[in-house]
Amino acid sequence: MRIKISDIIVADRVRIDPGNVELLAESMERLGLINPVTVTGDNRLLAGFRRLQAAKLLGWEYIECNVVNPATEMEKLRIEADENLTRKDFTDREVERYYEKKRYLEARGLKKFLLWLKRLMRRLLEFLKGLLGRR
Repeated sequence: MRIKISDIIVADRVRIDPGNVELLAESMERLGLINPVTVTGDNRLLAGFRRLQAAKLLGWEYIECNVVNPATEMEKLRIEADENLTRKDFTDREVERYYEKKRYLEARGLKKFLLWLKRLMRRLLEFLKGLLGRR
């Protein structure tokens, strides 16, 4: 459901400081809003404070929202907290894999072939290590 941003009520939040939302705003401008913000039936923000701030920075008038109606104040608190406490950032190795894949997708010609060959060799080594580790 799309809701007018100016109609969303932001009050009594755990998160106070959204931090730098410029990178998030750039992502939202490039890819759109991947995950909607979450509000109550009376438009009180439960989750997505940083996304909401980024949308404001972009000058959006409306934002896509999930509407839920928690029965208790504890449920409201858990919705806000769980979104931030239960998520897991990429490990250093996962960040490295992201940049490897990105370089490969952006590469052309011989460079792409060499990156493909490098990926193939790495996978072969991982496979062989796995085989030797089972013995």
